[in-house]
Amino acid sequence: MKRIQSIMFAITMLLATPAIFTACQEDAPEINYTMNVSVINDFTKVVEAINNGFLKNEEAIKKLTETIDKMNTDQKTKLQAIIDVLTSVNATLETKLTAIEAAMKAQTLTLESKLTLLETAIKNQTLKQEEMADKLITAINNLQGSMETKVEAITEAINNVNTTLQSKLALIEAAIKAQTLSLEAKLDLIEAAIKALPDYSSQLAAIKTAIENLPDYGDKLAAIEAAIKAMPNYSDKFDAVTTALNAMKAQIEALGTGQASIVEAINNTTAAINALIAAVNSGNTSAAAALAQIIQKLKELKNKIGGGVGTPLEIFNDIELNDIIGKEAAMDYIHVKPTDLDANKLLVYKTRDGRYGKMYVLEYKIEGTYPSMTFSAVTYNADGTVYKSVNSLKVGSYTRVDLDDMRTCKIGSEDEWLAGGDFVLTQGSSIFYSDDSYDSNAKFCFYVP
Repeated sequence: MKRIQSIMFAITMLLATPAIFTACQEDAPEINYTMNVSVINDFTKVVEAINNGFLKNEEAIKKLTETIDKMNTDQKTKLQAIIDVLTSVNATLETKLTAIEAAMKAQTLTLESKLTLLETAIKNQTLKQEEMADKLITAINNLQGSMETKVEAITEAINNVNTTLQSKLALIEAAIKAQTLSLEAKLDLIEAAIKALPDYSSQLAAIKTAIENLPDYGDKLAAIEAAIKAMPNYSDKFDAVTTALNAMKAQIEALGTGQASIVEAINNTTAAINALIAAVNSGNTSAAAALAQIIQKLKELKNKIGGGVGTPLEIFNDIELNDIIGKEAAMDYIHVKPTDLDANKLLVYKTRDGRYGKMYVLEYKIEGTYPSMTFSAVTYNADGTVYKSVNSLKVGSYTRVDLDDMRTCKIGSEDEWLAGGDFVLTQGSSIFYSDDSYDSNAKFCFYVP
C-alpha cells in the first residue's frame, strides 16, 4: 500500500507542478539523463525525462515500456498513472504519444486497459478515432503466447461490456491487419466478434470492416462465411451474405474495368443466393438447406476468383497510363498510415509537375519508429511513353522524393535541387506527408487488384 501511495503521490506532483518539467539538466533530481539514462526505472522520472527532451523517439518508447512493465503495482493503479499523463496539461504532445506507444507495447497491461487508454486519448484529442486501429495493431503484434492465447485476449476485449462499438470495430480492423495472427485466427475472431456484437447493424459493420481490410478475395469470402455461420438467425444470415457480397463487389468495381470478370462472378453468385432465399420465403425449401447451399456457393466463388488476378508484380507491369488517369478521382494528398504500407503494395500517383505514374513497394520496414521503403516506380509522359523509371530506390525517414526525376534528398541537407519533391517519408502515424511547407503536391492512391 505504501508503494502504491508513493507512486500516486509522485504522479500527482509530476502532473500538478509545472516546475518539475524543467529543461535544465542540473535541476533533474538523482540522475544525469544524458549520461546515465539506462538506470531510470521510475515511471515519473522517465516521463519527466521525455517531457524535457532528454529521452526521444525509439529510446523513449523502449525505456517507458520497460518502466511500465516494472511498475510494482496493480493494473488499475498502473492504468491510472498512464491516463494521468494523457490528461496532463503539462505533458507535451510528444510525451503523450510516447506514453501511448509504450503502453501498447507493454506486456503487463491487458488489451482492455490499452483500449481504455486509447479511448481516453481520443476523448482529449491526443488521437483521432481513425488512428485507434493503428495503435491496436501494435498492441496485438506485441501480444505474447500461443495463437490461441492471442485470440482469447482479443475476444475478451471485444466481449467486454465497457468496450464501445467503435472500439470493437477498430479492434477487429487491427486484428485483420496484424502480422502476428494467422488467417485461421482472424476468421475465429470474426466469428467471435459477430457472436459478441449486440445487433444486426453492428454485426454487419464488423463484416464490412473485415471485407475492407482483407487483401485476398478468397479471404474476404472466407470472412463472410465465418460471419454468417456465427449469426443466430437465418433472416440475418441471408441479409448479411447478400449485403456483404454487394459491399465486396463495390470495392472491386472501384478498382476499374479490369475486374469485370470478377464482378460478373459475384453477380452470378448473388443471383443464385437470392434464388435460394426466395425458395425459403415461398416455402419450397428449408432455411437450413438453403444456408448449406449458400455456403457451397461461397466456396465455389472462392475457388473461381481465388486471390484475384495475377501477382502484384504482374499487375504492376500491366498498369498503363489510362489505368492511372482513371484513378485520379480517388487520388488525394494522403497521409498513408504505416500499417497500410507493406511489400507488394501498389500505388498510382500524379506528381507535382502533373505527370502520372505507378509505384510498387519492394520492401517496407520500421526500425524503432523510423521507416524505410524500397520501391520501383515509373512516371509517364502525356503520350504514354516513360518519362523516368527506377527499379529499386531506397528512401529513409525524413527523405524528400521527387517522382518526376527519381531523386531524393534528406530534409535539412544542402541539396537545393529538390525544392519540395512529391512526398516525404516521415516517422509516426503518417508516411507519405504532403504539406505546403515542403511544396509536396503529389497525389496518391492505392491500386488494389
